[in-house]
Formats: sequence, structure tokens, C-alpha cells
Amino acid sequence: MRWAPRLVYAAILLLAALPPLLSSRLARPAPAKPAHDERAGLTLGTRRDRQVVVTSVRGGGAADRGGLAVGDTLHAVAGRRITGAAMARRLIDDPRRCVMQVDFHRGSTARVARLRRCTASGQAEGRGDGPQDTAR
Repeated sequence: MRWAPRLVYAAILLLAALPPLLSSRLARPAPAKPAHDERAGLTLGTRRDRQVVVTSVRGGGAADRGGLAVGDTLHAVAGRRITGAAMARRLIDDPRRCVMQVDFHRGSTARVARLRRCTASGQAEGRGDGPQDTAR
């Protein structure tokens, strides 16, 4: 009878260790496609009020050099008014656009950034001109 509690305890420890061991052998889901253009170097999201907002900016990318920052609210890309994050991603990811103008708000200030993504030969460069304040 003295061994019974020890066997039960050992069985409980063994059962507690199985899920982590089994989970390491399960198939992992494929990583999701990033919601940004690698050349532009930014990630977009949608706030509750359906405004498109910059959620991350890659250091040294075209968005960073153009002056976009986390929390900026996008209003237009390449002269087209943004109606949602999917539209903004489609315009930003368009490989035919080497230079694009992005109209955005930082706080209550309207600004414009020009993102340069290509050199004269059409190669991706990742350069921007910096933000400019606009009166609206």
C-alpha cells in the first residue's frame, strides 16, 4: 500500500508532461503573408472607426525615410482616397509605382510623404523625401 500513492503521483507527472511533448511534434500552420510591402517597409491596420493606421515601420525603409511613423492615419495613397486597409495595401504594393505620395494625419496635422522605392533603372531603393505639413 505504501507504493500506491507514489505510483499515482508518478503517473500524474507523466501525464502532465505529455501535452508539451506532443505539441512540439504537431504540424505548424504556414506563416501568414505580411500585410505590407517589403520595399515600402510598413504594416497597416484598421482602427475601430475604420481608419487605416500605420502599425509598424521598418527602420531604413521607404516609409521610415519618407517620414511615416506608427500611429499615422492614412487618407490617400498616390492621389486616391483610401476606403480601407485592403485598398491601401493594394496601392502601396503596386510594383508599377516607384514614387508615391501618401497623405496622412499625425495627430491633428495633415502631412504628405513621398515614398521613393526605385532608382532610375527601376531597382528597389527604399528612399523617401520626408513628411511635409499641408494646410487642410
